[in-house]
Amino acid sequence: MQVFRLPGEGGSGDAALIVTRDYETQLESPVEYAKAQLRPLQKQFVAFRLSAELATEVAGRVVALLDYEWTANDVVLRQRQAFVRAEACMLVLTLTARSESFAPLEDTWASVLQSLRLRDEAPREPAAPSPRS
Repeated sequence: MQVFRLPGEGGSGDAALIVTRDYETQLESPVEYAKAQLRPLQKQFVAFRLSAELATEVAGRVVALLDYEWTANDVVLRQRQAFVRAEACMLVLTLTARSESFAPLEDTWASVLQSLRLRDEAPREPAAPSPRS
């Protein structure tokens, strides 16, 4: 797990960008993986409300996105998650912030997704030795 703290603007509280990997899932499709995450999220989070569920492509790979809000300690939090298949795992990026301070993070989220580069799945052949003259 990698956690990045993003300072909130004007004392609105910090945000967090968390990157995790799920090596245990049998689901290959990021879209199916995202759908499977919805049931536990609805059960776990108080006042869960799904705002968006969509699929897009980043760096030639399918990326499923979930955007939702929920309440903790009388604070409405917003989370956005991206799911992408990477080698033997599902890579999960999660941005969490107070709902009212989420909008300024949109550009950061877009930059993170657009900068996503995953190495090729296929094993590379070793380079042939160059002939010596």
